[in-house]
Amino acid sequence: MEMIHSVLEPADEEQFFNNHDQEQGKKGERPVFIRIVAFFTFLIFAGFVFLTTWPGLTLPSLDFLIPSKRLGEDPSINQLKQYVVQINAVSRPERAIAAQISGTGFNIAPDGIIVTNRHIVSDALNITVAFSGGKTYPVKNIKTSPDLDLALIYLEARDLPAATINAEKRSGVGDEVIIIGNPLGIDNVIMEGTISAFISVSGFPAPVFVIDAPVHPGNSGSPVFDEDKKVAGIVFGSIQQKDGAKQQGAAIPAREILEFIGEN
Repeated sequence: MEMIHSVLEPADEEQFFNNHDQEQGKKGERPVFIRIVAFFTFLIFAGFVFLTTWPGLTLPSLDFLIPSKRLGEDPSINQLKQYVVQINAVSRPERAIAAQISGTGFNIAPDGIIVTNRHIVSDALNITVAFSGGKTYPVKNIKTSPDLDLALIYLEARDLPAATINAEKRSGVGDEVIIIGNPLGIDNVIMEGTISAFISVSGFPAPVFVIDAPVHPGNSGSPVFDEDKKVAGIVFGSIQQKDGAKQQGAAIPAREILEFIGEN
């Protein structure tokens, strides 16, 4: 996966993961850096082959499946899965070999408007969007944000279940949230967490929030639901302390999502 070094404000012994081209600081400077790594899954089978054949590399833990099952027993949480989609894209950046990547998104309109991350669909040659149960729909159009890691995928569809983005209430530190996504290619995994901070990221026009919950490759584009079961944000990366002791999700707030939708 590709990396970038970028400045995180404020930051304290942390690394930030997402998917941009590598960028180096000037010699002699000592800014606080964050590393950004793509949050999508390259062909999950090929990834597992890589991980199990290289010495010293191990498969990621699947411990998150246990709390996911428990959380899914709550009908009010389980019904949120109907809005979440898995996105598979064949992407080929300039002068690069084509690769299949996968991530998450969520639907916000009965005729099919999927909110996801720009880095999932950038340079895509082909995109497949699958709802819970495996039903897929043709893609009509894609629009991306020039400033934020956001994208809209327009489908040819009708009567789809649609999530509501919370336009009335802003999230705050201490709020409990639910994340639903497709980490490591596993559909509709439910995770719970708490918003622990709002931070500024170099190159982003607005603050993002940090969720005290682990996220994994494939979680990009996952909706973050608040206590009202409305979308409070969208996962686009993670922050990890330099000592590796703790990894947290990073999400773009609902306000920025709504502004982007309003422009398109």
